[in-house]
Amino acid sequence: MQTRSLLDVLAAVAAEIPVPEEDVRDGETIATVRAPGNRRPIIVIHTGPTKPAASYVAAQIDGKWFWVESTDFSSKVAFTILGILKSVAESPSSIAPPALTIPAG
Repeated sequence: MQTRSLLDVLAAVAAEIPVPEEDVRDGETIATVRAPGNRRPIIVIHTGPTKPAASYVAAQIDGKWFWVESTDFSSKVAFTILGILKSVAESPSSIAPPALTIPAG
């Protein structure tokens, strides 16, 4: 088994997220990378010009809205797990680092 860093996990999830063709054309991002077999992305992000009426999470970036549907249980779970992993990675360690003692004299 091979483990991944949080950055590796975020990069793998981000690579699957569909992006607007105009953003690719304008050089704002790269095209979506999809695994063979047309598997559903881990998190389905929708894009539109207006704020969604109901969403689990939404953000406006450069005048465009991006959101996860409130009815998309799989995306909500994956998004929540990523948030938990991020919190764990950011939390301080409870183990104190070793102290170096140098005798003087």
